[in-house]
Amino acid sequence: MRQAGVISAAANRIKRRAPDRAGKNDAACHATLARRSRLAYRDALTDIPTMKHKPILYVKSGCPWCVKALEFFNRHGVDLEVRDVLRSKEAMNRMVQISDQTKCPTFEHGEFVVADFSVDEFMDALAHQPDIARTLGINIDEA
Repeated sequence: MRQAGVISAAANRIKRRAPDRAGKNDAACHATLARRSRLAYRDALTDIPTMKHKPILYVKSGCPWCVKALEFFNRHGVDLEVRDVLRSKEAMNRMVQISDQTKCPTFEHGEFVVADFSVDEFMDALAHQPDIARTLGINIDEA
């Protein structure tokens, strides 16, 4: 539903701009409209919530909670960037910066951060952020 409204708004913007070529050359006018329509459609699609950046899961080698979190995300087909904080000082620094702690697993997706969680705790946090759940492709009711 949201997509159709965005595309309609983009189409209206095109119609308002089209008269600048009207009457000069109908073929050129139609070509301009077609090009603008394609561009507006592409731009409208970018307004649909998608993952522009992969979510990041900060883990520690050998951490049983991290293993369970990875299994959960794999089962739900979430494409993650996994960063081992024991092997990368930069990853540890980033995790501390976003979560103010050093425990794993820690999940980051834009402004959505869940630190030191079990799968149940992650699902509780996700239940309060349905847009994030949709973006990740996780159905809260079925998980």
